[in-house]
Amino acid sequence: MPKPTPIKSGRYAKQRPAVPIPMVTIATLRKAKGLTLQAICDHINEELGLKVDRGTISAIELGHRRASTQMLAAIAEALGIHPTDVDTAYEPRERRSGVVA
Repeated sequence: MPKPTPIKSGRYAKQRPAVPIPMVTIATLRKAKGLTLQAICDHINEELGLKVDRGTISAIELGHRRASTQMLAAIAEALGIHPTDVDTAYEPRERRSGVVA
């Protein structure tokens, strides 16, 4: 996530610090567009000639699996966004250390 710019002195000293650009997860965008996992898979399989299933897309959305640049570009196209709009900073989910809740 981008860090806010430091506060400037002088004329702009009372300005608010810059706010980072809001990020939306792939799953949130997919759901907001009314698309199912199967619709994303169908688009990728038919239009792009790749072989992908719902489990793969779900694992990518949940952060359980990394995605190649090609796969992220395919998902972006299926969502109707430019591939450069996808942030590729991957932070793996933390695993629980044998604790059952």
